[in-house]
Amino acid sequence: MTWVETSAPWELETHLLSSGLRLPLNLDGNPWQEAVAIVSAIRLKARQLAGQLDIIIDSGGPRKKPIPAS
Repeated sequence: MTWVETSAPWELETHLLSSGLRLPLNLDGNPWQEAVAIVSAIRLKARQLAGQLDIIIDSGGPRKKPIPAS
């Protein structure tokens, strides 16, 4: 993992994608079509599953699971 600050990240992304590096999570402009197809299918399935789940209202309350009394 590397972090680079840049005022034009889209230019760096274009350069990296055209460099031959295999970056499977970057779909737009990615020449590695096999990975793009796989990741796109997985993302579609995840969106479809998420659409079937109930929406839980977040009250902003405690995040720790209560410890049952012994």
